[in-house]
Amino acid sequence: MRFVEFLAGLFAQRRGAVSLLAALTLPCLIGTAGLVVEYGHGVLEKVENQRVADLSAYAGAVAYNAATSTSTATTAMTSAAQAVAVLNGIPAAKVTAAIVPSPTGTANTNAVRVTVTTSVPLIFARLVGSSATLAVPAQAYAELRPSVGSCILALSPSAGGVSLTGGTKVTATGCVIASDATVSVPCGTGIKSAGVSYNTTFTQGCPGGVIGPDGTAATVVIAKKSTPDPLASDAETAAARGRLTTAGALAAPASPAAPVVATPTGTFKDIDLAYNPSSTQTQAIALGCTASQSGSTWTLTCPSGPHNFNAFTVGGGLSVTFAGSTGTTYNFAQPVTTGASMNFGPGTFTFMQGLTIGYGGASFGSGTLNVIGTLATTAAVTGAQSTIAVTGDFTVSTSITLNALTSLKVGGLLNVGTYGTMTFGSSSAPLSATLTGGLQTAGSAVVTFAAGSFSIGRMTAANDGAQYSFYSGAASTIFGGPSSFALNSGLDVKGGSTLILGNAGTDNSFRIGPSYVGSGPVYSNAILVGGGSTFKMGDATGTNSVFEIGGSFNIASGGGSCTVVSAAAQHDIKGSLLTAGATVLGAGVYTVYGSVGIGANGGGDVTCNGATTGLLANNVSLIVGGNGAALTGTCAGQSFCVAAGYANVILSAPTTGATAKMAIIGPASLTGGAFFTEGSSGTTLSGLVYFPVGSVRLDGAASVGNATGQCLQLIGKEVLLNGGSTLASTCIAGNSSGGGSVVLVQ
Repeated sequence: MRFVEFLAGLFAQRRGAVSLLAALTLPCLIGTAGLVVEYGHGVLEKVENQRVADLSAYAGAVAYNAATSTSTATTAMTSAAQAVAVLNGIPAAKVTAAIVPSPTGTANTNAVRVTVTTSVPLIFARLVGSSATLAVPAQAYAELRPSVGSCILALSPSAGGVSLTGGTKVTATGCVIASDATVSVPCGTGIKSAGVSYNTTFTQGCPGGVIGPDGTAATVVIAKKSTPDPLASDAETAAARGRLTTAGALAAPASPAAPVVATPTGTFKDIDLAYNPSSTQTQAIALGCTASQSGSTWTLTCPSGPHNFNAFTVGGGLSVTFAGSTGTTYNFAQPVTTGASMNFGPGTFTFMQGLTIGYGGASFGSGTLNVIGTLATTAAVTGAQSTIAVTGDFTVSTSITLNALTSLKVGGLLNVGTYGTMTFGSSSAPLSATLTGGLQTAGSAVVTFAAGSFSIGRMTAANDGAQYSFYSGAASTIFGGPSSFALNSGLDVKGGSTLILGNAGTDNSFRIGPSYVGSGPVYSNAILVGGGSTFKMGDATGTNSVFEIGGSFNIASGGGSCTVVSAAAQHDIKGSLLTAGATVLGAGVYTVYGSVGIGANGGGDVTCNGATTGLLANNVSLIVGGNGAALTGTCAGQSFCVAAGYANVILSAPTTGATAKMAIIGPASLTGGAFFTEGSSGTTLSGLVYFPVGSVRLDGAASVGNATGQCLQLIGKEVLLNGGSTLASTCIAGNSSGGGSVVLVQ
């Protein structure tokens, strides 16, 4: 009996132990179950987010490809991706989209990456001290696979199509050679390409003339089909051409008005600074001054206020010093011609019938020099004046130093030259110069103008058959920079001379009108550059910079010339751009209303800017209108031409901006084409060459290849390749985002 009771008591104690253990372990079991449930909830959320990320990435990639420009593609991509997410119940704020390199590692291929991140609340997890929410991210990649576009394309069904002759070899492994007419590959020529399409006939003279990217004929796709113009509706190409209207409407800058110098009034009296001291001193007193003589020098001391001289004469061999102050005014009613040296000192000097500085030279103190009539110097002159105004011509024959000059106004011609060093202004303050009758430099002179603003009218005399605003014929003429130039009637740079406009800074500005013959403008000569000359224009990339040439930029003769053109966002040229010698085109867009002839005026390679060059044009787009007189010689009838024998031509399109990848854009309606003629070897051309109604022709020894990392796409009415090698690739496929297919890759 006692044993039974013992067992009963023992069992009672075990039941109590089990109850206690259950009580202790039950919360853990519930928390663990909660975690399992909430993890499952998170997994379901992850699956849903991944589904939405996949849909959004695909939609974003389709929208990116459909955009008409790179400036709108990214916005369209993000909007599409977020719109899909919202339709699936996920707020737009939870979705991000970006363009990234494709995770497949395919070279030069991007993808749209979409990340969707939501969070789920955690209720049971709080029992074990975990966070109240769980972030659930999902990511998807949609690869932007470019379509296989045409890198050489002939658009006209009635023209010559794509024709190879003379041993031409074309390499275009990532794109198609296409023609809306024929494709002709005779024996001795060859195409290595992803495909060939034609719309009328395809001829291959020898087996293996056309091969695929792997070098075998089996991998090239040859198809008969029509290929439309991929840029027919391209907004950016149309916008680039639209600038031609602006270039064609350029007006010449206005000619500056002649300075007006007020004619002094009052009583004027004679003075003769001679060897009779008594008489001279009496005359000086009558003028309100005093005069003293020391050796061969007269000193004329005049207080503040006006002093009016009628006949002013100086005895032979005598020098004169005006010892006044900046507040002293001297007026001379009769013409003044100096002999021995003159020190005019500080003050305001007004010569009412001209001033001629003779063999002894002269110096001027600080103040103002006014000349009604002409000012001529035949001996050395120094001056501290800040202001000079001459109503007639200002002729400088030898050295002159005007280091304090800040304002120069000439109503006639500023004629600087013969020999010596001529300096106008200094680096301490800008110079404002208005030269109504033009500017001419000549001889062995070395001429320097400080940086500033220069407004120049038309010369009355003709140089090289026309009237210009500026004839630069001195050994060296240099304008500091940054400066602004407004030339009413063009610029003529004489052969053998050196001219630099804006030799420092990037905020230079150029407005140059056409030259004149008789009463009318001659649009072929806004800028005329002679053989053997050096002509450089400072960069014009500042906020307020302009580059406007109201006629042709004509480098008229090879002869060793070196021409360096400004970098500028936009170069507008109303006429043609005709080069010779060596030409360096600064970066930017060149909108040429006329034609472009590279080497059209002859000449060969020249050392220019430290390198042997024919044409160097990096980050340059040429938009060619083909208006006006057509090119002549080997370039006859073309809108763009690299002339026969002209070597070392480098033209590479910009990689960014509105004209990215556009090298040469030809006329939309005029039929002048693009011609790389026989002998134009060493040519590197990178970018799109687009002449939809003109021929694109590479002839003779012309060799064209694209620069490293860039492209070469030739689109024309017909594409004729004769001799040399061409390395082609697709630059633009109809819109800036590239088109092509979309594949979800991750």
